[in-house]
Amino acid sequence: MRTFIKVIEVWVPTTDRRQLQLADGLFGEYLDFEEQSRQTRFDYDEGLPGKAWSRAYPQIITDLTDSYFLRKQHAHQANLTAGIALPIFSGEFLLSVVVFLCGDKEYDAGAIELWGSDENDADKLSLVDGYYGSLNLLARLSRRMSFAKGVGLPGNVWDYNLPIIINEPANSPLFLRRGSAENDGVNMAFAMPYIYQHNELVLSFLSTIDTPIANRFEIWVPERNHTNLFFHSGFCNREKNLLNVYRDKRVNKNEGILGQTWLSGCPQISRDLVKDNLDFDPALKYSSTAFTLPVLDNGLLRSIVVLYF
Repeated sequence: MRTFIKVIEVWVPTTDRRQLQLADGLFGEYLDFEEQSRQTRFDYDEGLPGKAWSRAYPQIITDLTDSYFLRKQHAHQANLTAGIALPIFSGEFLLSVVVFLCGDKEYDAGAIELWGSDENDADKLSLVDGYYGSLNLLARLSRRMSFAKGVGLPGNVWDYNLPIIINEPANSPLFLRRGSAENDGVNMAFAMPYIYQHNELVLSFLSTIDTPIANRFEIWVPERNHTNLFFHSGFCNREKNLLNVYRDKRVNKNEGILGQTWLSGCPQISRDLVKDNLDFDPALKYSSTAFTLPVLDNGLLRSIVVLYF
């Protein structure tokens, strides 16, 4: 399966916290790029991970070859064309930087968007930047739009401060770009809050049938007393009723990869779903790896997003 995201990297501070090093990653067929990445370190404010660290703000590069991306030669050889870096902080201290790399701009359809405060109206969100692959019409439409709190997908995530998944956005009143979604084959829309210091942002992913973001999305949230995680919502190409699958499932802190993500506040990668306690659903036999992403509100866990590949 061709996925819209080609590479996922997790960068963490070195022991002396002066640089960033690769903790783990999903590189698929990009073995030469993986080897280069494992040999690379980033100083504060250097390269894509270093810029996300120093600016304490998600960074998007829509053209890696004409940018400050340090591995641009290797990215060009691998046909990787765009990168998104998401820094994760606890207070003022960096925990990790997640980097998503995309490619095949002419053929891959999908989107990763960053929505932030409109410079002309602080009560609305407008597009900070985004990568749309071959979806040029959707890109132009999105750059002209803004969302008030509680309006559309970005506005509702901003309002509730929780990730939201929309199945079949072309038929959803919550997704205001329905016509474009139907025309471009967008079959799932996912958005999550990014809150740090005074920034209230929304990161959204638009997945298409031909080049999906992932096989499956799940959102897990802590119970009110923060003793367990429970399944909140999800999207799967093979299993439609995930609420029934996970109805009685609870996960303790430090239990499996979900519990480790909660315990550490850092993203995790699983290459063995059984060992990492992610084999809850028989439909997951079609996935071999998973990536967990914590959603923090100034250091407090709000939810955990799981992507299966």
